[in-house]
Amino acid sequence: MPLEAGSFKMAVSLTASPPSIRSFHTKGDSRMNSTAECKSLLECAIYWEKAGADRMCFSQPMGGGDANIKTWTWAEAVGDARKMASYLKSLDLPERSSIALFSKNCAHWLMADLAIWMAGHVSVPIYPILTADIVTYTLEYSESKLLFVGKLDPVWDDMKQGVPAGLKTVAFPLAPENEYEQWDDIITNHSPLMEIAACPADETATIIYTSGSTGKPKGAMISFEAMYRSGRGLSEYLKTNPGDRILSYLPLAHVYERFVGQSHSLYAGLPLPDRHLSPKRLSGGTAVLALNCWRDTV
Repeated sequence: MPLEAGSFKMAVSLTASPPSIRSFHTKGDSRMNSTAECKSLLECAIYWEKAGADRMCFSQPMGGGDANIKTWTWAEAVGDARKMASYLKSLDLPERSSIALFSKNCAHWLMADLAIWMAGHVSVPIYPILTADIVTYTLEYSESKLLFVGKLDPVWDDMKQGVPAGLKTVAFPLAPENEYEQWDDIITNHSPLMEIAACPADETATIIYTSGSTGKPKGAMISFEAMYRSGRGLSEYLKTNPGDRILSYLPLAHVYERFVGQSHSLYAGLPLPDRHLSPKRLSGGTAVLALNCWRDTV
């Protein structure tokens, strides 16, 4: 697919012949003594799956206030990601396929991202407030083979008109009413994937698109090394540790939240609450707000 003049799409490799996917067997690599010895965020998640198995990983409001909060330990969260990865592998998609994520911030978004990497694919976040034509353009230009849909505003009724007919779709538990395959059903019916794909440093982990507010969205290909280094650098600069907590506030489709929220939490082992948790629910630890992490420049 040709690039447009002035585009920073950098999507040429999407149509190139992908390298074969190397795999490794692990439920938690006993050789790693800390995430400083990991080579990717996926390895960090696997480290915490074992080293922090019973510690909280995610807190997710499920509707109805503080009385309905779902939590996952690291073992549970990575375990669910492994099960979803098993489902993705069963689809026999081409190696390094693009898989889109279309949802507001939630724990399932982050677990789906891990599952995409485990299965040897590339995640493509999409802003949850786009017009139908921008949705179509992004999904088709990225050549996405599957779409995850999660919690969205009522504008979803208009946005879903932009989803190409026939695109396989999986719904998170908080998604609007739909007839798609359901996350919980898939997790229930699949075993964890133990032979997960390797994440070479220079391979693309995710393609982050602009919102399209000034023209057609432009995508930047972010490598596994870039994401790992962002998490490690932030953790070392802020001196965060697993006793801290981080609040997911900015859209996960935005590069800032991917680095400050996702990458940072995976490297440092930080529990990650959703931004809709009340201050009372957050009082059990230090809330590290994404908006305030760059304290020297904000």
